[in-house]
Amino acid sequence: MLIPDLVDILERSDSCFGLSRKTISKIIHDMFGTIMTTLESGEQVSIRGFGTFELRHRKARKIKGIKYQEDVILEEHHKIFFKSIRRLRTGIKGLDDSEIEK
Repeated sequence: MLIPDLVDILERSDSCFGLSRKTISKIIHDMFGTIMTTLESGEQVSIRGFGTFELRHRKARKIKGIKYQEDVILEEHHKIFFKSIRRLRTGIKGLDDSEIEK
């Protein structure tokens, strides 16, 4: 889902109190900017009723290249991990393919 899609969903929602599309977009950009800044400082971000974002360090390792099957060194890096709340996970697991919007 892209930010414009999220803006569309929120714009149709009753919880936006008549905010303009531009205002909703600014709020979303600011929210994700705050999440990124917090993660970069080494802290985790918990959003009540949604889940937790955290930055994890990944060690350097050797992998097989997809195209030529040669060994490639993947350098150490940081990766964002997200863990959703249990209610969200079980709700998604309970959906079958016919209920998921394509």
